[in-house]
Amino acid sequence: MNSEIERLHPYTIIMYVVAVVLVEMLTMNIFIIAEACIGAFIVGIVLMGPKKAFSDFLFEILLSFFTILIQPLFSRAGTSVLFYINDYPVSTEAYIYGLMVAILLVSIIQWNLLLTESMDSKKIIYICGTIWPKMGLTISVILNLIPSLKKRYQIIHEAQISMFGQAGGWTVRLKRRIREISILLSWTLEGSMEKSMSMEARGYRSGKRENVFDYKFRLEDKIGLTLIISLGALTSLIIGTSRVDMWYLPKVSLPQDMGHTFLVMVLYACLILLPLIVKIRGDYRWRSLNTKE
Repeated sequence: MNSEIERLHPYTIIMYVVAVVLVEMLTMNIFIIAEACIGAFIVGIVLMGPKKAFSDFLFEILLSFFTILIQPLFSRAGTSVLFYINDYPVSTEAYIYGLMVAILLVSIIQWNLLLTESMDSKKIIYICGTIWPKMGLTISVILNLIPSLKKRYQIIHEAQISMFGQAGGWTVRLKRRIREISILLSWTLEGSMEKSMSMEARGYRSGKRENVFDYKFRLEDKIGLTLIISLGALTSLIIGTSRVDMWYLPKVSLPQDMGHTFLVMVLYACLILLPLIVKIRGDYRWRSLNTKE
């Protein structure tokens, strides 16, 4: 993850993702939803790197194709019938509506992945710890569990291959997989016991709890939070008061107010691309420091 973005306050990060997703959920305009999806992919490259962003996006694209294929089975109100399946009409409008739903689904998944990438367990405990300490700890443990299990299983799998090799039929491979899962469960339970003993030794649930965090609400966070709230509120206000929505069934209708649609897309793009501005600013400061040296 980009170090300049890591320095942002947790409240700034979570408000950014909430604002982007909230604006996207307020409209059915396929152009705005597609903009959110493309923006999530671009921001994902900045935060996670091209390789991980492309791998995640490939899975989401496959999921979107599945959504487009099954959507006509639930929507029969379209007027432009393409063909019939057992007297069931499949229309062009149903496929277009399925495309919109697929883009929305991919975008929401991608923004949630970006939030998970940006908010580590320490930041989650910071946000939830003062109000819901147990909830914050539970969420941080859940978010940490799956990546930890994947890494541990990879270590166990490689160790088993180096010790016993890959030769053998399907029964041998099945036994090896069962042994690997057994080792993973034992390792996880042992780690959980050690963690609980460590928390008890440090006074957890003793009634005296202190929070020590090094997050400071800097000038960059104040400016960023002001821009996020302003852009998000203005975009939501225009969507709520203008005719920028689209309808897909029984017939596709474009937005009645294209001027406000274009304005929403410009403001929304400014909101989505805020992390790129932070990255460019951080790179410029880094080059300036190196030039002075």
